[in-house]
Amino acid sequence: MAHCLIIVVGEYPDRQLKPFSLYAGGSEREDEDWKYDWYEIGGRFSGCLKIKEPRKPNWLSSLLGIEATTGVNQAKKREIKVEELAKVFPFELLRDGQWYEEGLEDESAREHWCERYMNILRELPDDTLLTAVDYHM
Repeated sequence: MAHCLIIVVGEYPDRQLKPFSLYAGGSEREDEDWKYDWYEIGGRFSGCLKIKEPRKPNWLSSLLGIEATTGVNQAKKREIKVEELAKVFPFELLRDGQWYEEGLEDESAREHWCERYMNILRELPDDTLLTAVDYHM
């Protein structure tokens, strides 16, 4: 069992993830098509989306001593330093119902798939929502 990072592209990350759950349909699946048994937005990868402009805390948070943050779990592409995601690779992508995952047998394969994923992210419209999700498999 392991924790993995997936970047969910677009609105409603919960809806996008649901078909890939071990428990999709209300009970444990018997097929091998599931990808995770549970997930959490951010989770162990909390703050991995580095943003260009720090987000200031709201009034109450600032009273509690919480400072501006430069890492978030969800933001529009235009707010994110997309190139920074190459530093947290390997990660997977979920876009338009397609779960992108590739084997990372060696350094060459790793570089190839990292570049492929980064190209997908670079080509997204700036107003696309990206969500970092920690999933357990």
